[in-house]
Amino acid sequence: MASAQRLSHRWPGEIEKIDFLIDPVPSGKLLEQAAALGERVPLASSKPAAPGRPARIVIYRLPIEQIAENAGELLDLVHQCVVHEVAQLWMKPISEVDPMYFPEDPDF
Repeated sequence: MASAQRLSHRWPGEIEKIDFLIDPVPSGKLLEQAAALGERVPLASSKPAAPGRPARIVIYRLPIEQIAENAGELLDLVHQCVVHEVAQLWMKPISEVDPMYFPEDPDF
């Protein structure tokens, strides 16, 4: 995944500890949770590391493709998701994870 490679230059040895996956859509459980909270369909999710399992970030392909208007925007959305999820896993501000990236949507 290009976003993970981009971040690995800034965080050598750290990004490699995260498994990055691409699934077509979020699980039914995630969709139900989002609906119950009045939130949009998740574009990505993450789970912290556990004994015997590395941290995991999952990008949901179809919801992102539905939002993106072109290939460039698709890449930007994927990178937004990756940076946002890494920031959540590491409990760091987005601007620290990738100082060159500032999402237009501060609530992303």
